[in-house]
Amino acid sequence: MSPPPVDLVGRFDGISMGIRMVFDALGVEPQPWMGMVGLVAFLILLGPSIRRTMSSSAARKMVLGMADLPAAARAARAREILAMVEHNPEGLIGVADEALRRRQRALAGDAYLLLRKTGKRPLEQLRLDEELHGPRPRHADTEAHAIERMLESGAHAAAQARLARARSAFPDDAELRALHERLHRQAAPQADPSSSSQSSSQSTASSTDEAATTGGA
Repeated sequence: MSPPPVDLVGRFDGISMGIRMVFDALGVEPQPWMGMVGLVAFLILLGPSIRRTMSSSAARKMVLGMADLPAAARAARAREILAMVEHNPEGLIGVADEALRRRQRALAGDAYLLLRKTGKRPLEQLRLDEELHGPRPRHADTEAHAIERMLESGAHAAAQARLARARSAFPDDAELRALHERLHRQAAPQADPSSSSQSSSQSTASSTDEAATTGGA
């Protein structure tokens, strides 16, 4: 079901009534030019907020029907949606929620990452994080032991993903930091011994040839 349309006319009627009440309280007789000045001031002050609200509503509506699009068109639609609300925390939350309802988890995840970049609405960040990735880690030592077991069983990719999430929850934990450094060392490319030996032999041979050439001269 699509969200209900925004009743802009009703909102403006309410604002007009509020302005008239202010004039009555001040004992000022409204003049025709005052309405134009008030409208301009209103648009200047609240215009950006109105545009953000309308953009957020439009972005949420664009999520509808994404599941029926081909993969390439769906990816293009997702980029367009995110561009509309990239710097708007409320819009990002709305898009993430709508995407989760429509089972578009990739779009919801991208909206969540953009929300984290804004640094705004931390409670909503936590809520979306749990909806996307499950309950957050509660104890650093429990996470470290679980990651060790995953590494022992050979599930390295899953262990790295769980470690990244655990470190985001406990960035100062020494045991998790040590695990991160260990995995980083293991992932670093190791020098090939045969290649090193061959390179050393070539270097020795080159030095010998150079010495022979010099002695012959």
